[in-house]
Amino acid sequence: MPTRSYHTFPTTSWQAALIQKATGRPTTCADKPCWRMATPITKRLYLSDVFTARIPGNLNRLGITHVVSAMEEDVSRSFDRGVLVMHVPIKDSPSTDLSVWFDRVVEFIGRALDSHRSHKVLVHCAQGISRSAILVCAYLVATAHMRALEAIEYVQAKRAVVAPNLGFRHQLVLWAHNLEQEKRWRARKAVFNALWLRRRVGY
Repeated sequence: MPTRSYHTFPTTSWQAALIQKATGRPTTCADKPCWRMATPITKRLYLSDVFTARIPGNLNRLGITHVVSAMEEDVSRSFDRGVLVMHVPIKDSPSTDLSVWFDRVVEFIGRALDSHRSHKVLVHCAQGISRSAILVCAYLVATAHMRALEAIEYVQAKRAVVAPNLGFRHQLVLWAHNLEQEKRWRARKAVFNALWLRRRVGY
């Protein structure tokens, strides 16, 4: 199981209660980092709450070069200078169609990480629990060959408080299914085109 890594910040009693609900055990001082922190999901992809992202100098300290901000309010002006930001103006509600952003977020993260090996991306929402978490899961589904529920479990193993709302979970499952169907269609089309070309040239 993936190990958790923490960049620590203060937490409060109600946040500790949510951690206890998510993990099924009482929190201790060692658990306090579970809330306000930048959690490495992969080597260069982080998940956090907005408070962590807005601490002056924190993004630069972590080496973050790109941010996906999944909140209704645009808070990009409060980030460290020089960081490139993609604002995803969405509400944390099961009825919100977050799936319309999956492809764009996956492309943004992919381009950021592919453009230079030193680049790092942080994805955040208000608490780093639902909106930002499901966007990170979408990236893992698209690039790490994970199923939707596998991606959610993987991210939860890294950050215990992750709990996307049911609407977002359902959207990820449907999007992942459609993505898999599209990949299969492209594979079949490639095989068909190769066979057609061989017949065309007389092989």
